[in-house]
Amino acid sequence: MSERSLTIWKLLITFTMLSLIAGGFSLYPKNKKYQKIIAKSSRTFGTDKELENVIEYLEQRLERGVLVDKMKQDTLIYIEKNNINKLDVHN
Repeated sequence: MSERSLTIWKLLITFTMLSLIAGGFSLYPKNKKYQKIIAKSSRTFGTDKELENVIEYLEQRLERGVLVDKMKQDTLIYIEKNNINKLDVHN
């Protein structure tokens, strides 16, 4: 290689190394802040299941700005109208 090519490569490698070091220094505070956010959110919500429960509750409460109570899935029992009085139900 010629002297000129070596100089260009040295400059290119030096510039690359300086860019990587500067990027590391600029990203380190952001990583620290991100870790704090993760710690706060884990204290607030705990597990993913708890977060899903909070989201489900909020979705159930408001839908398009209107208060909604969605039914949970449950087994339904069908009876004839004539047999309603025969049921053994007490309050």
